[in-house]
Amino acid sequence: MMITIHFARPIWLIAGALICCTILVLLWMNTSRRQKRRTRFASEKMWRQLTANVSKTRRRLKTMLMLAAVFCCFAALARPQYGERWIDVKQKGIDILIGLDVSHSMLAPDVRPNRLTRAKLAIRDFVDRLDGDRVGLLPFAGTSFLMCPLTTDYNAFNESLDAVTPASIPVGGTNIAEVITKAETILHNESNYKILILVTDGENLQGKALAAAKEAAKQKMTIYTVGVGTKAGELVPDAMNKGGFIKDENGN
Repeated sequence: MMITIHFARPIWLIAGALICCTILVLLWMNTSRRQKRRTRFASEKMWRQLTANVSKTRRRLKTMLMLAAVFCCFAALARPQYGERWIDVKQKGIDILIGLDVSHSMLAPDVRPNRLTRAKLAIRDFVDRLDGDRVGLLPFAGTSFLMCPLTTDYNAFNESLDAVTPASIPVGGTNIAEVITKAETILHNESNYKILILVTDGENLQGKALAAAKEAAKQKMTIYTVGVGTKAGELVPDAMNKGGFIKDENGN
């Protein structure tokens, strides 16, 4: 819907502008003649003394108001009309899938309170800036699943985002190739611009991420990556052993 103001007979606006310009020219010519006659009557110094109480600003304001009144008369003759009209606008939206790493390493507290919580806050801030674009949530670890389908209901998306935890994915690890392939399948039949945002803290530990990304590019899907964590890293808390940390096969 568009609110518009238009004129039924705009020719009167042109006529009004021409009349106002003509009046300005006539006033200027009249002022010039009066100044020439004034020099015959008195010197410039004496004339300033005689007209010390005359306000030039008020005289100019009166002239401007007179011209505005004249133009408004012509504007009324132009018959201004105000109303609303519906316009169908076709535009291509954006479909955004957010692949959120929920592996156990996302619980590391090198960014406070931990990587996963900080990632969620950043995603919330991003979604708050969207306006009409669809967004979906695709948490992943060793595998992935669509937790929130593409939607413009950002409140529903945020509820899904709050609910996701490392326990949401039963398979551990970080399989970036799998989440790219899953996103490609979800966005395959969509006509909008396709975007996958990967929010993760680590390297691809499984699958062939580069090959999957190249295949996604052929399907015109754009992939952005967002890293979470610090270069120094941090010990990963063990959810099964309170106060303990996850160790590798060598006990490190």
